[in-house]
Amino acid sequence: MNAIDLLKADHERVKALLTQLSESTERGVKKRTELLAKLEAEISLHTKLEEEFFTPLSEKQGQGAGHHVPRGQGRAPHCRLPGAA
Repeated sequence: MNAIDLLKADHERVKALLTQLSESTERGVKKRTELLAKLEAEISLHTKLEEEFFTPLSEKQGQGAGHHVPRGQGRAPHCRLPGAA
């Protein structure tokens, strides 16, 4: 499986977890806690894959010679950490 396939599969896992989370009730504290932990793990994996494979690629294929995308700013908006520039 290549990096793109891994990211696509990760998107599907995240969607499934979000669906389960949205269908859970506030009374299901244990289940929601478990789902949030799984979601955190998936997002961490997703971010790591993007940083290791796609950010360097976007830096190489930047906007002309000498263009550099600062680490973290080449991420898709959904992958940026809160408070990051």
